[in-house]
Amino acid sequence: MKLPEIIDFMKDQRLMTVSTIHADGRPQAAVVQFAVMPDGSILMETSNRARKYPNLLADDRVACIIGWDQRISVQLEGTAQQVAESDVAAFKTVYLDKNPKARNLIDQPDTRLFKITPTWLRYGDYGSDPWFIEEFSL
Repeated sequence: MKLPEIIDFMKDQRLMTVSTIHADGRPQAAVVQFAVMPDGSILMETSNRARKYPNLLADDRVACIIGWDQRISVQLEGTAQQVAESDVAAFKTVYLDKNPKARNLIDQPDTRLFKITPTWLRYGDYGSDPWFIEEFSL
C-alpha cells in the first residue's frame, strides 16, 4: 500500500475520532468531520467552547482514527495547529468542499479551524486474511 492510496482512502471517509490531552493528562476523544489536504494533512473545525479547543492550544499532540465501516482504518498521530486567520478562507473552501452541510457551523464566530500534520500513520485492513497492516513514519 502506497501513501497516496491511503490518502485517497482517508478522503473517502466522513468522520474521524480525534483524541486530545486535557491539562491534567486525561485523554479526551471526539468524533468530528474532517477534510484531507493533498499532502495528507487533515483539517477539522471545532468551537472555541469545546473541550478539545483549550486542549489543542495547550498541547498540540493528537491521535486520530479514520475509517472503520469496512474493517479498514487509518490510525495516526501528529500535531494540530490552529489555522492562521490569513489562511482561513482557503482552508475553509477545502473543508466545505468535503463537508457542505457544515457551512452553518464553520461560519459561526466561535468556530476555529485546525490543521493536523501526521507524524506517524498505520493503515490496517482487518477484513483480509491475514490482516494487512502497514506503518509509516512521516
